[in-house]
Amino acid sequence: MSTSIFTFDHSQRKLHNAIGVKEEYIDDLSSKLNDIVVSLKCNEDTVTVNDVSPSQVVEHLLHELSYSQLVLLSSFYIIDKIDEIEKRTLDDVESHVFSSDDVPDEIKDILRNMKGKSVTSAEDLPEPQMNKLLEFLKTLRNRK
Repeated sequence: MSTSIFTFDHSQRKLHNAIGVKEEYIDDLSSKLNDIVVSLKCNEDTVTVNDVSPSQVVEHLLHELSYSQLVLLSSFYIIDKIDEIEKRTLDDVESHVFSSDDVPDEIKDILRNMKGKSVTSAEDLPEPQMNKLLEFLKTLRNRK
């Protein structure tokens, strides 16, 4: 038996759909977190700024948030770390590809044009670019 409010559909791209909650749940959590920041940093007059220790933040979150909210909040941190690793890996790959003499300039140009665009499969590319990339990948595979 699960006491979690979450149900999971890993095929969904939007977080609230993927975890089975309404979008308002996430909006409410965001609002609650903003209120917590204000309550930690400001006195009731909202002019005086308080010093806050890390342990005070943890204690406040422990008392103010539910288990499900803490899990969701933790997931934001983990997702950010995954994105950071993916970006670093992509940057390393780009650096290697763009500095390599083994990659034709035509392929480098295609990759530069793809940068910043949401390409999740070969079908997201125009057919001529897709064919050139596939041919290049076949060439690489045959070299090994």
